[in-house]
Amino acid sequence: MSGNPFTSGLTQTVYSVLHPNGFYLVADRSGNRVGVYQISGSGAATTLTAIAGSPFASGGTLTDVLALNQSGAFLFAANGSSRNLTTFSVNATTGVLTALGTQPADTLGTSGRLTGMGYFQANVQVNCASNPVVTTNADSGAGS
Repeated sequence: MSGNPFTSGLTQTVYSVLHPNGFYLVADRSGNRVGVYQISGSGAATTLTAIAGSPFASGGTLTDVLALNQSGAFLFAANGSSRNLTTFSVNATTGVLTALGTQPADTLGTSGRLTGMGYFQANVQVNCASNPVVTTNADSGAGS
């Protein structure tokens, strides 16, 4: 990758996902943000460029895990210490994230830390140390 390592503006990257339209989305655990980068080129000439507005605030504490829905229209960020989800819409052309909502703190439990998440059709499943699987309806993308 050309320019590797590159300046990301993030403080502690821990998890990432690839968007179907060529964006690289990265959770910033200690910064409580999500970085979004445009992937360009190929092979050794591949580059990552931060998109306008990146990184985006997650609205929670200890943003640890990310999941995209099947089409890439929605991004879900699991906030480990605040035990809640933030839902973003993803602009398919620019990669810009728009926060649609953040659940109140402790929505997904009152102890432990969120450590994993997966998107399954209309539900997001979250793993928490004290509550192994929590399912939240994500049909509307509002992160209920």
